[in-house]
Amino acid sequence: MKLNVKRLISLTLATAVTVCSLAINGSAAVSTTEITSVNFNNDGTYLTSVYAGCTTVHVDAGIDQRGKVKFFRNGTEMEAGTKVVTGDTIKLYRNNTVRQTLSIVVNGDVTCDGAVTAADLLYAQMAILGVNPLEGAPLMAAKISGGSSLSATDLVALRQYVLGIGTPAMMDGFYNADGYINAVPVYVGTPAFSRYNNSAADIIFARNPWDMQTYNGKVYIGSGDFNSNKAPSLIACYDPKTDKATVFQDRLDDEQISNFAIIDGRLIAAGIDPSNNAILHYFELNADETAFINYAMPYDWRLHNFDMIGFDDKIFIGAGTDDTKNRTAAVVSTNGGKSFSGVNMIKDGMNVTGSNIGSGWSRVYQYMTLNGDLYCYLTHSSDSSYNGFYKYDAAANQFNYHSAGSGFAAAGDKFFNYFKESLEFAGKSVMCTSYFITTSDMKTFTKNTFAGNNASYLDMVVIGDELYILAATGSSGSYTNTVYKTKDLSTFTKVLEFDAETYMISMEYVDGTFVFGAGAPSNTTTPSTMCGDIFRVRVDF
Repeated sequence: MKLNVKRLISLTLATAVTVCSLAINGSAAVSTTEITSVNFNNDGTYLTSVYAGCTTVHVDAGIDQRGKVKFFRNGTEMEAGTKVVTGDTIKLYRNNTVRQTLSIVVNGDVTCDGAVTAADLLYAQMAILGVNPLEGAPLMAAKISGGSSLSATDLVALRQYVLGIGTPAMMDGFYNADGYINAVPVYVGTPAFSRYNNSAADIIFARNPWDMQTYNGKVYIGSGDFNSNKAPSLIACYDPKTDKATVFQDRLDDEQISNFAIIDGRLIAAGIDPSNNAILHYFELNADETAFINYAMPYDWRLHNFDMIGFDDKIFIGAGTDDTKNRTAAVVSTNGGKSFSGVNMIKDGMNVTGSNIGSGWSRVYQYMTLNGDLYCYLTHSSDSSYNGFYKYDAAANQFNYHSAGSGFAAAGDKFFNYFKESLEFAGKSVMCTSYFITTSDMKTFTKNTFAGNNASYLDMVVIGDELYILAATGSSGSYTNTVYKTKDLSTFTKVLEFDAETYMISMEYVDGTFVFGAGAPSNTTTPSTMCGDIFRVRVDF
């Protein structure tokens, strides 16, 4: 059984992976006479190894008799979600008959208030000195080092706990018997709601958190919808210090912020469709990180800014061209983004523009690197034979047609561009297009199905030497969101999982915390009003 985000939307958990790793999938055998758990210890009198911050929901989730236990404090049944303290009681029922009663012991919570503070250390010290002996559940709580009797070792452990040295890691979820985390996402805000309310489907859809980017300890989030011309847009920010996702800058002169990039140490936001006369532009976070500066270029029949990348001391923009106009969809700056000029896109001796290839537009949706080379993916609306991957020739300052990509097929215009994420990892170019696609030569592509044939692969982030991939399965109203990790793109291991009424469209990682953005697949059918909700899941690896 997996947790529903809405049911536990405001819960938090302070727990240790090695000790308080709670199972919620019910995989262990259910005992009807005693409480069993792969996470807590039951000695017949006490339920121990519970860490400060656990609630009744968390404890219930960490034992094998889900739904068959009740919690009591001073004889009164506790409400679901109440934080447990040392001395609370858990009772196992069968056919309305109590089969077992245990006293809960929260590690280090000697004073029975659910927290571990200097007061707990003082009580333990007094007990060792014989001034105020402890007994029962408080004594068990003081024996934090796990010994058979209270000792100086426990005092050292408690002192470290109080000082934050060796304090159990904060984690929003529980390791189950299968070794991955059943996550309990914590809601931290819906920043885009201030701009896009629930008045219509296309308004809700514009709350989609299309992309996230960690920068200097914060996560920046882009929203909007250029297809329905929902200007102005906004950029939000999740700050771990406040544990809130809020609007960072509202009323940006654009209809959608769907891609972030870090170029030469600068945070850049690509604006797809500005609402003023400038057609190609981008936003850059200023030096004191208080606002994004709008860099706009004169109107020249190039529309949109789908992607940006820094390469070879240049900055490239992936643009879209207006119909029938003699413009290419790739532009480059050689002066740090102050000005841009077109880059030819060559196939069969032709420069791929609207006027040269039929009457239509061309778009560069994404840039990607592989083994020191720069590539882009281009589509043309009137002649699909020009669609494919183009490789940059620095000497000639042009992109040459490289391949159509055997085995590559974009997942459709589901997200108004063909790519959710692209990066280089383990000697391959890796792409999330709703498919998870890898290639070692930008010619032959492999669609990976480690999350199942029906999974949509939505985002990626590199943490250390491992790649973490976000995948979702399900249908409207019921999705399972899963994060996998890999070191070699051959073996994929499930890291965490949770259910929600919609899928998470974006993911980032900052200071031990995954940040997820809830999405919606359509601006025509009524999307989930969870669209735009931001959640965090703290983990401990």
